[in-house]
Amino acid sequence: MGFIACPQCGNSNRDSDPLCFSCGADLTTAEPPPPPPPSHEVGPLSGGAGSEWEENLDVRVKPLSPSSGNNPNAGRFKDLASRYESKPVPKLDANILHGLRSALPAGLIVGAGYGLLHKLQKTELTTLVLRKHKKMPPMGGEMFGYALGFDLFLALVIGLALGISNLLCYVPESGRVGAVLGFIASGVMIYFSHTSYAGLLIGAVNGFLLGTLASLIERKLFRRIA
Repeated sequence: MGFIACPQCGNSNRDSDPLCFSCGADLTTAEPPPPPPPSHEVGPLSGGAGSEWEENLDVRVKPLSPSSGNNPNAGRFKDLASRYESKPVPKLDANILHGLRSALPAGLIVGAGYGLLHKLQKTELTTLVLRKHKKMPPMGGEMFGYALGFDLFLALVIGLALGISNLLCYVPESGRVGAVLGFIASGVMIYFSHTSYAGLLIGAVNGFLLGTLASLIERKLFRRIA
């Protein structure tokens, strides 16, 4: 037994009744009820049967080839992961050994320029060296060697400090630490040599170059960090 709605008042009546029990209208001329809507298939991406989001679950787009036409079944699925770029996280931790290994080549490179500077002009280091070696030429090859050795020693001290403080892989911080240590080393030599304090600027620049270059060598040469 089924039910049918009255075409005049809308009340539900049995399909076997000829007249509406409420208004008495003829039910034999009423149209049969429409068939129920087809059930939707539950796809792999569906939130469940009858989900209100089913119409938004089709993530297919048009195929790349124009020869495929506009057939939606020939579409490809969006690669939602392609919008993200996965990169390995660089290891930035450093220790004393890392600092020393990077400071050694940095000291040789910057020390060569520091030695050439001492072949062109006298500094507080020249005064201290000549106190011990009075007959040595003040701006010769021997002075170049002393300057190179001092800069190599200063580079190792800076590398040691960067390794202990774990700042070796951070270029700006390494440059600042090197500048401070270079400034201090130059100040100590000026104090004992009684020379002009203008050498403090040279010492700070020298230390800055040593710290920065040591950090870059560690990042680019040993760790391959962009």
